[in-house]
Amino acid sequence: MNPAPETEEEKRLREAEERLFNDALRDGYLVVTAEPTPTKEVIDAAVREVQDLGGRWSPEHRGFNFMDGRGAACDVLFDSGHKYSDNRYLTHLLGVPYNKRQPTIQGVAKMAQDTGRAPRARIGPGRVMIWSAMDKTLNADNGFFSVIKASHKMTCRELTAATGLVQITLAPGQAVIMDGNMGVEWAPPGGGLAMFKSIGKLEYD
Repeated sequence: MNPAPETEEEKRLREAEERLFNDALRDGYLVVTAEPTPTKEVIDAAVREVQDLGGRWSPEHRGFNFMDGRGAACDVLFDSGHKYSDNRYLTHLLGVPYNKRQPTIQGVAKMAQDTGRAPRARIGPGRVMIWSAMDKTLNADNGFFSVIKASHKMTCRELTAATGLVQITLAPGQAVIMDGNMGVEWAPPGGGLAMFKSIGKLEYD
C-alpha cells in the first residue's frame, strides 16, 4: 500500500523542522521548549533539593559555581517535557541518541556574582552541553551567558576577534543544546540558577 500523500500542514511542519536543524548546524546551538512545560510542583521540588544541598558549591569556574552531581528531583525537572532522545540536532552532535550516552559531568550551576566579566572561552571542547532553566528565567540580568554564533567552527584567533554576541535567554521549561566548542561570555551580575549536562561526543571516544 502506498503511503498517504503529505498534507500541507505536514509539509509546513517538516520544512520548519528542517530550517531549525540547519540553523542549529550553522549557529552551533538550539533552544528547545518542553512540551508540556514542567509543573510548579516539579520545579519547586528541584529548587528545594538544591537548597538542601547548598553547601556543596565549587569555587568559581569561568563565570559560575557548580554543584557536581544533583538529586533525583533535579533529574526529573531536567528531562520533564523534553524528548532529547528524539532531537535530531542533539543526536547529530553526540553521534548517537541521547539515551545511549552517559554524561561526563552533570550538576547545578549558580552564576557567579561581582566578579566582572569572565573571559571569553569555549564552553566544553569536545563535548555537547545542555543548559536548562530552573524556577526563574536565565538572562544577562542574572549572569547567564551570551554566545558567539558559529564560533564552534572558528579558530582561537577568530573567536577572540569575533563580534556580535547573542544573549541566551531561557524561561523555565526551556533548554539550550550546544556544541561544546562554542565560545561564550558570562554576564557580570550573577545569581541565576541553571542545570547542566556535559556529554562526550562519540567521535572522541
